[in-house]
Amino acid sequence: MNSTPFVSVLLPTRKRTAMVEKSIKSVLDLSSDPSRIQISIAYDEDDAESIEYFNSHQWGNFISFYNATQVSIQCPQWGYDGLHNYYNLMAEKTQGKWLLAWNDDAYMLTQDWDQQLQEVQDFQGMVHMECTTFPKLTLFPLIPRTWVDLFGCITGGPHIDSWIQEINRASRTVKKINALILHDRFSETGNNNDETFKNRTWGGRSLYHAEEMKALRQNWVQQWVAHCTTYKS
Repeated sequence: MNSTPFVSVLLPTRKRTAMVEKSIKSVLDLSSDPSRIQISIAYDEDDAESIEYFNSHQWGNFISFYNATQVSIQCPQWGYDGLHNYYNLMAEKTQGKWLLAWNDDAYMLTQDWDQQLQEVQDFQGMVHMECTTFPKLTLFPLIPRTWVDLFGCITGGPHIDSWIQEINRASRTVKKINALILHDRFSETGNNNDETFKNRTWGGRSLYHAEEMKALRQNWVQQWVAHCTTYKS
């Protein structure tokens, strides 16, 4: 087993343990080398289902079967509006050279997706895969560890995928690999209309578009361009 993971999969979840196992199974089954994948799960401190499952032998044995590694993190209940807090904490607690922002209702569809990433592993920027249910959007971005080293977090505010996408498109640091993902979200597929989906709230849109957030993203663009220029030289 490699001591340093190649990819850390960042997955916040709430009361969806069966879905998480199915989702992560697709990620690991279709990887060329699952021993280089680290799975990071973040769940709320009041989520008894997740606390029990992600600290169980069942979960540990599931990850060990693939020779993968895992990090389970119990968090304050930040909720849907605070998704960025979960992702930032997981980015801090993991070690992967690349970070994949993942969802518990997402499924990998392409064999050897990690090998495709391996072929562009020194790229500085956002690497993305196509989502079959949202083909026009860049969801589930991959970002190098150097991003977190520079900014101290994976996102400076809400809308994790949009935040990463906007900065990298402005910086012209975007690369696509030929891997497909299914986002099995109720609004698109009719599946998973559970308590977690029904109780989500979203007040982050106005914050994302606030002037201070726009200014912060522009500052990140400038820093990222400078980093990438130095990295290449």
